[in-house]
Amino acid sequence: MSKKNKGGLKRNEMYFALKEIRSKYKIDNSDIVFFAPVYYPIAILEINLDEVSFEDFEAVQLAVLRFYSLGIKDYNMIADLMGLSPNYVYRLLNLLRGYGHIDEAGITELGQKSLEVEKKITKAQVWQKFQVDALNGTLLKMSETVSDNVLNDKGDTSFIVGHLDYIDGISVDLIRMQIEGEDYKDYIKRDSDILSTNLLAINDVKCTDILYAKSFILGLKSAIEPLIFAKRYDSKKEKLSERFTWLPFSVGDESIKARYGIEDQVGLSTETSSQYANAVLGLINDRAANLNLEEEVHKVLQRTYPFNLDEVELVQSFNPVIVNINERSFTSFRKWILNFLMDLVEDGESLVSNEYLYGNIIKLRSKSDKLFKTANILKGKIAEKGSRSKVFNRLNDELKDFQPREGLDLIDMIHKTLTGEKDEDVD
Repeated sequence: MSKKNKGGLKRNEMYFALKEIRSKYKIDNSDIVFFAPVYYPIAILEINLDEVSFEDFEAVQLAVLRFYSLGIKDYNMIADLMGLSPNYVYRLLNLLRGYGHIDEAGITELGQKSLEVEKKITKAQVWQKFQVDALNGTLLKMSETVSDNVLNDKGDTSFIVGHLDYIDGISVDLIRMQIEGEDYKDYIKRDSDILSTNLLAINDVKCTDILYAKSFILGLKSAIEPLIFAKRYDSKKEKLSERFTWLPFSVGDESIKARYGIEDQVGLSTETSSQYANAVLGLINDRAANLNLEEEVHKVLQRTYPFNLDEVELVQSFNPVIVNINERSFTSFRKWILNFLMDLVEDGESLVSNEYLYGNIIKLRSKSDKLFKTANILKGKIAEKGSRSKVFNRLNDELKDFQPREGLDLIDMIHKTLTGEKDEDVD
């Protein structure tokens, strides 16, 4: 299930993660206390199951089965009655035997049930792979499955990021309770032509691995305990863009779900999971307390974008750190600048963090009229074109090699490119 990824964070990965989580759950910047990466334990189970599946019966198969149930077992006779090739009917009878619908004695109990409901009912013993939240001990539904590209072996994870411990043992009875009956369909993949699949029995359960999901712990003023988010993959969504989404593993109380519109399927945290989350949070806070925050902020800014630090003003040097930037702060074109401009016009600031800040947040702000004017033009152009990516890609193509010079900074060039203005001095 895992691709055994290298578990380090990519440049600006935390920026985009926080941006997407905030956007989905309508979280206001002022409500955010801290944001830090953590590794969340996911157990990989292989379970041997007896399944029964229902799917539409092809009309000709159903007709052959009905003749067989009436005692007409000879394929030549069935072929004559139906006007079909004997060889074709012979193959259909073999197919029905494979389904377990007929045998030499006649129609089976399974075949009779299939006739009654006019659905192809089949039984099979299969091995299915499942993911288990190894902190809460709960099986993850298909819609909650952690994306493979964020699952890591412990040896491939970053030592800088805290690891949540996991419970000692997983209850097979609890697993059985979650997936038996009609709810079973929520936990498995099935072919598109299968109408439903039910669980008959659990024969064997094996825990094959404990992997660590690259996740993010978010502290909110309005929440009694932090939320831990991971990128999930729901293969049942038709649109590819809707298959990947952020989802918390659990919440401290129901009021948080109502406040932020968190999905009903997200359960309440167990006492154990709350203890483990608070333990790793304590570790993060201890490291944050020993941090030279002002020095680290400059390093994080440079990891985010190669700012001209002479044109960066540190306004507040404690969490949340507040930094003012202007048009002269930018040294070269990066797509990140466009995201920053959109943050500026939509939220009045842009939130930046990094694993080395141990939960601290940097709020990038500006007093520059030029930045706000260009940001508004960018927002208008995106609305006009109906696609952020198209506008961003066009600007990237035209400005990726541009270097600011006396009398012409990068924000000027973004403005000119967006408005179609020409400048004879521009190469």
